Amino acid sequence: MLAESIPICRPSDPSCFRDLMEDYVSRCTDLPRKILRGIALALGEPLDMFEGLLTLINQDDDITALQVSNIEGEWIPATPVPGTFVCNIGDMLKILTNGIYESIVHQTNYDAAVEPLEICVERSGGAKKFMGSIWYDIARYVTRDKKHGSESRLGTR
Repeated sequence: MLAESIPICRPSDPSCFRDLMEDYVSRCTDLPRKILRGIALALGEPLDMFEGLLTLINQDDDITALQVSNIEGEWIPATPVPGTFVCNIGDMLKILTNGIYESIVHQTNYDAAVEPLEICVERSGGAKKFMGSIWYDIARYVTRDKKHGSESRLGTR
């Protein structure tokens, strides 16, 4: 079973876990806003002009899964730097800034097993709505579907 291969990390003090997660999510939401406000200021635009056009990626320190394409089209590993985030600029920001800020072609190269967690299955009616899959297969499938202009429904039952 796929779930058996995924280690489950449990907080040592569950009573404060919610507060810690809410603080973490708040900080992860605030950081791209600050970066995008800096871009807006630099371009003389309203501070909320680029709201939501930046993605933060927190890589595992010991797994190099993210790859970026260089000018020659070769895939280069984006080696994790401990304690940092990768800021991914999307195509919308590239278009709005007329290429001043460049988006980058990227992919993941990591075969992570993914399937519904039992507690989530129980809380959503007791039946799995999605079969297990390998993340890399999902990413390739969705990318292929986007190229053909169709929406992916991979893994649904």
